[in-house]
Amino acid sequence: MISLYLARPLGATAFALIRWASLVLAILAFVLTPLLVLFIGGLTAGVSFREEIGPVAWALGGAVVLALLVATVSALVASWTLRRGLAIAGTIIVLMVGLGVTVALKETLFAEGMDTAAHWVSLLSPFALVDAVTAVLGDTAGQISQAPESALTGWLLLLAALALMAGGLLLLVRRYRSKGA
Repeated sequence: MISLYLARPLGATAFALIRWASLVLAILAFVLTPLLVLFIGGLTAGVSFREEIGPVAWALGGAVVLALLVATVSALVASWTLRRGLAIAGTIIVLMVGLGVTVALKETLFAEGMDTAAHWVSLLSPFALVDAVTAVLGDTAGQISQAPESALTGWLLLLAALALMAGGLLLLVRRYRSKGA
């Protein structure tokens, strides 16, 4: 593999996409492992496979979407910083402050009776967005706030999440092309 790499340097597009894919895989390892361990542990304890496979499937799907979104945001933040330490701190700040702002806005909008707008504010944070999508499509209670009432809203939020990820990837590739990775 290393001889292939040394034969011809990677272009900026390939470099950006490989870097993003490695982030996705690393985040998936951290997010999927506990879900699978709990599921397998439940099965060994005698929990019904038929009852648990549906919720676990939605949780695994949500974990994949979360990994895609967090990797996209992290890669974008890191591409704009000059030092690794700043990239780590910047990513944490963007993700955590973004979640706090999103939750505050959502709760304010819910209190004002603007429920539809509150659900769309979820687009500001990957965590709130995945929570809203998995809550409505997986038919569970939301962990961050109320789930949207309509399945259509859930599907539209999922499409918006995938569109944000694709747009983020385009920005990432554009950044590495201009930066000259």
